[in-house]
Amino acid sequence: MTRVLGRVTSINVRKVLWALDALGESYEREDWGLPLRDPHDPAFMALNPNATVPVLVEDDGTALWESNGLLVYLAQTRGALLPKDRHELGLALQWLGWQASELNPAWGYAVRALLRRTQGYDDVGKIDDSIRRWTAKMEILEA
Repeated sequence: MTRVLGRVTSINVRKVLWALDALGESYEREDWGLPLRDPHDPAFMALNPNATVPVLVEDDGTALWESNGLLVYLAQTRGALLPKDRHELGLALQWLGWQASELNPAWGYAVRALLRRTQGYDDVGKIDDSIRRWTAKMEILEA
């Protein structure tokens, strides 16, 4: 059975779980990622040298990582999550990349400070800047 390594509080893990659910795929999820299980553990690092979640492990032992890559992989190997029309496909992939490269970095500091309450993320100026940048990105999304 396919395994997904990662904590459910990670948006990147949740994307992969949502895709598997949408495809009707069975899977097992294992808690990895701080504060649950340290992804710097040698067993995890053997699967993903970046020490980040999620990691998808196939029945044959193949381990894949990077959430947006996993979404495309699942769509290609399991079913029709992506549009067939080339223009619609281009738009879907465009927004998939945008989420990872533009939206996530914009909100990262504020999420760690305000939601996760990560130690060391208490600079009010950085929190305000993160919220401002996230708001600007959301305006692009909603336009």
